[in-house]
Amino acid sequence: MTANTNCCIRAARGEYLKFVHQDDLLISPHAIRKLIAALENHPSASLAASRQHLTGTKSRPTIFSERSGCYDGRQMIVSSLEQNTNLIGQPTLTLFRRRQASRGFDERFTGFMDFEMWCHLLEQGDFAYLAEPLASWRAHEHHQTARARADKSSDMEHLRFMEIYYAKPWLKKAATSRMLFTQIYYLKKNYGPQAERLVSAMMTQLTPRRYAAQWLKHRARRPLQKLSRKLRRR
Repeated sequence: MTANTNCCIRAARGEYLKFVHQDDLLISPHAIRKLIAALENHPSASLAASRQHLTGTKSRPTIFSERSGCYDGRQMIVSSLEQNTNLIGQPTLTLFRRRQASRGFDERFTGFMDFEMWCHLLEQGDFAYLAEPLASWRAHEHHQTARARADKSSDMEHLRFMEIYYAKPWLKKAATSRMLFTQIYYLKKNYGPQAERLVSAMMTQLTPRRYAAQWLKHRARRPLQKLSRKLRRR
């Protein structure tokens, strides 16, 4: 799938790239015009996206913000890693300049291909966000992400992603205590000894005392997070 997506990028001739996959839908006739306007109104932005919207499930998507605006690109990466989620969303929600995406999607990733590309773009500029839903994607058991999760083909991708991005000097400098704790906690839980080298490097930066403080905050947040998830499913 990633290689096929890159074939599309190489075949494109326009200034902007906009994907609409087979399970996706533009729910506004003005979607493309508004996303292009968001980039043109914010020359520093390298990625534009609208509010997340999905069908085919009772779960509600993560809503990044109720307010449209232009947000610091690298801070968006850090915020996503703090919450261990893709705050941007799926390709159908986005639009970006072809020249800034000329590298293509990283073919080492399938389940992480979207998020890794957003990080690649957000290293280059800011995030232009529209708080209105302009496009929708359908969640179902045969969706590519669901298939990759089921056959475990994407199991190692989170670890691979963090090994690549934590090696970047800017991310080490920008890393917050919450980001480091969240990633250490997740990596230890899901990868064990395979993540030992990366976890050790992150712990050196965080320090045991700050890890303990973040762990207490994590325990305090869990009941509220569980309640929020239950409310979103209703």
